[in-house]
Amino acid sequence: MKNETLSDLEIEGVVLGSMMLIPACLHEVLITLKSEHFSSEKNQKVFSAIESLSSENNPVDILTVTQRCKKNDTIKFITPQYISKLVDRVAGSSNVEYHCKIILQKFISRKIIETCIFTSQQAQSNEDPILVLDALSSKLTSLNEALIGKDYECNLNQDVTTVVNSIINATQNELTGISTGQPDLDKHTGGFNKSDLIILCARPGMGKTTRVLSFLKHAAKQNKKVAFFSLEMSKEQLIKKMIIEQSNVYSGNN
Repeated sequence: MKNETLSDLEIEGVVLGSMMLIPACLHEVLITLKSEHFSSEKNQKVFSAIESLSSENNPVDILTVTQRCKKNDTIKFITPQYISKLVDRVAGSSNVEYHCKIILQKFISRKIIETCIFTSQQAQSNEDPILVLDALSSKLTSLNEALIGKDYECNLNQDVTTVVNSIINATQNELTGISTGQPDLDKHTGGFNKSDLIILCARPGMGKTTRVLSFLKHAAKQNKKVAFFSLEMSKEQLIKKMIIEQSNVYSGNN
């Protein structure tokens, strides 16, 4: 676990320094990382001090972080000079998101190694293999949650701006999503947008499948990745429908 490729103390220091120096970076890091993601115990404690200050709506800077570390009885472990050096490393805020990604990736790598070592030891013992497999599955699930956790957070200012812009685009008859290939339909829906659930209803034999296939074909022509799952028709039947639709040949049962 001492492999240098499994941690980057320089980047950890830059991220912590950015949190104390640049307010915008503070929010970005707090919604991305946790104290456990840092490889250094010192950096974990500094992050925890910053996090607690922020949660209490207190200012976050060199002095307040130093005072919080002193209050937490970690000032002998983390000196004021160490905290000052973290800030001195900061050159700007443009790369903080990328730096957070590196810290998170290295955390995941460390956890994968730990999980593999633990699972190997358990598998070589007299433990029930089913229980070992269940434990492995649980640990892998936790790692996946660490990777996708940021998706559950939101920046309200940014998200409101995005929604307002999409509304403005819709009023100007501009697409906000993927075109359906049907201008009249696009005018009313703005295209297929993220998180949309589209339900196409009609009586049997009215051409629902053919219409959906035409939507997918149009999206593919826009270099979008598409997938079609059918519980009713085989791939040969679906290909036949695509050929009929493309060649404009009328079928009594599209």
